[in-house]
Amino acid sequence: MKTIGFRLHGKGKPVAIIPEKLGDRIFLQLASLVQSDPKAKKVVISIRSEPQSSENDTVLGVLIPGRMETLPLGITITRETFASIQGDPKAEVCLVASYVPDFGGSGLYDEKEDEDFVPNKRMKRDLEEESSEEDEEDSRDESEEDEDEEDEDRAKLQKEMERRFEAKRKLPDALQQKKQADKKQSPLIPLPPKKAEPVATVHPSELKGNAQLKHDLKHEKTHYYKELPMGLKYQDLIVGIGQKPRRGRKVVVQYTLTLENGKKIDSSGKKGFAFRFGTGEVIKGWDLGIASMQVGGERHLIVPP
Repeated sequence: MKTIGFRLHGKGKPVAIIPEKLGDRIFLQLASLVQSDPKAKKVVISIRSEPQSSENDTVLGVLIPGRMETLPLGITITRETFASIQGDPKAEVCLVASYVPDFGGSGLYDEKEDEDFVPNKRMKRDLEEESSEEDEEDSRDESEEDEDEEDEDRAKLQKEMERRFEAKRKLPDALQQKKQADKKQSPLIPLPPKKAEPVATVHPSELKGNAQLKHDLKHEKTHYYKELPMGLKYQDLIVGIGQKPRRGRKVVVQYTLTLENGKKIDSSGKKGFAFRFGTGEVIKGWDLGIASMQVGGERHLIVPP
C-alpha cells in the first residue's frame, strides 16, 4: 500500500480524491487538524460527488480545536470524490490515506466494510444534537459567569456603601479631633496693631464757627505754620496728590503777593506764572517754599526779607 495525504483549507476549493486506476480504492485513515482559529468551535469534514454541489454532502466527522484535533475515519473511496471543510476559514486539515486492494465493492463508500461508519442522516442528526448540547453548555457557562460577575459587583457596591456610611458617621469626631490638635499645635498669635490712618490736612479757615481760629489767622498767629531753618514759614491750605517739582523742570504756579499789612501788590491771575524750578529764575524763598509741594496743592508762604 502507498500512503498519501490531502490538505484541505477552510477558504480553499474542495480537494479531489481520485483513484489512479479503475478498480483501485483509496482508504481514508484519519484526519488531523494542522491549524485553526483559536476562537473557532469546530471544523466539519465532508465529502461530495461533485465539486460545486453541496446537496449530497457526506459528513465524515468533526474536529474541535484544542480538544479533539485528530479523528480516525476508516472510509473507502472507489470513485472520484471531493473533500472539503467548513466552520473555520483559517483551518487547515490533513487527510492521511492509502491505496488498498479492490474489495469488490462499488460506490462512494462501503458501509459493510466499515462497521464504525455512521450514515449521513444519522451523523448529521448526532452532530446537530452535539452542537445543540455544546451551545446550551456554553450558554449555561456564560450565564453562570454573568451571575458570578453580578454577585461580585453587588458585593463591591455593598462594601463601598458601608465604607461611606462609616466615614460619614466618624466625620464629626474627626473634625473635633482636628480642631483640638490645631489648638495644641498652633497657639494664638496676636495680630499686629493697626496703623493710624493719616488725617487729611484742612486749613483752619475751613472750620466755620471757630472764632478763635479765625482770629488767629487774621492776626497771623505763627503756631499754625512750619518754619524752615532760614526763617521761611509755610502753611498748607490744600495738600496736592500729584508729583513734586524737579530741578530744571518747568513749573506753573498761581500766586498772590501781599505785604505784612495785607495789602495786595501783585498777582498771576488764572493764567499762572511759569519758571524753571531750582535754577535761580525766582527768589530763593519760592524755590524752597514749593520744593515739597505736589501738583494740585495750595500753600501760604511767609518769606523773610
